[in-house]
Amino acid sequence: MDGILNIIKPPGMTSFDVASYIGRRLGQRKTGHTGTLDPGACGLITLCMGKATKAVEYLLSEDKTYIAQLRLGKTTDTLDALGKVTSTASYKYDRYKLEAVLEAFLGKTTQTPPMYSAVKMNGRRLYELARRGIDVKREKREIHISDLRIIDDSDHSNILIKTVCSKGTYVRSLMADIGERYGCGAHMGFLLRTVNGAFDISDAYTIEEITSAADENRISDLLIPLEKVFENFDRIVLDHNKRTGFLNGVFLDGKNLGVVLDQAKKYAVYDQKGKLLGIGEIIEKGMKVYLKAKRLLLNTDEDIR
Repeated sequence: MDGILNIIKPPGMTSFDVASYIGRRLGQRKTGHTGTLDPGACGLITLCMGKATKAVEYLLSEDKTYIAQLRLGKTTDTLDALGKVTSTASYKYDRYKLEAVLEAFLGKTTQTPPMYSAVKMNGRRLYELARRGIDVKREKREIHISDLRIIDDSDHSNILIKTVCSKGTYVRSLMADIGERYGCGAHMGFLLRTVNGAFDISDAYTIEEITSAADENRISDLLIPLEKVFENFDRIVLDHNKRTGFLNGVFLDGKNLGVVLDQAKKYAVYDQKGKLLGIGEIIEKGMKVYLKAKRLLLNTDEDIR
């Protein structure tokens, strides 16, 4: 069972719970999910199975899209609606002011991981320390916000915000930071992930739908091929001889590939039959540029031969 399965995580389950349950239900021990959602959050989880687990690292690095509820005027210790209220403040809602605040977060910025998170410090999860009332200094992390906008503010206390952000972004921290910049504090009401790299929630299934498909022996109808992960990569097609060299770690001279290689680009490498061989990286040696296998994505020795 090789492929991608997109799942709609319900609130209340951890990402690990979902991946573990689906793996057991389908009899697939080799699984990996590509981006954790908090237990209270819901939405798209992309589960890689079998051969597709080799793509996990690439999906983890992709931008993700969320719809978050911004609740102005109250802060909580967990930065979301599940925590204890730590402060309240009155405010006058001004859409133009909020839009200016959102714009200030676009691009590269830094963010401090919340205390209630799974980040490890000195071998302990931060949430374990937080539950004991211990607050420790955390190092800021660089993140990138490429989109941040209001999509519904008909209720001035519960404003829907869409954001597209890089891996490692804590959206509840972002909502709290927005509230602080606005001047009255805020926390995140709920969170829905809608996009993960090349995958959209419209292509996802509920746990119940997946269970039914398993019972009816039609899981293959729900699986997305591994190639979907790399559809936005530049494509290189190799003839038989170059295919053999690529699979055996040979540096392939860029001049003989029929493409102009660029280190700033990502390359998915195929054979002439359309089979995805792996991900290539560009190596410069002296005045020459080469293509070399960075990650092979074939499943068996038979494939390689």
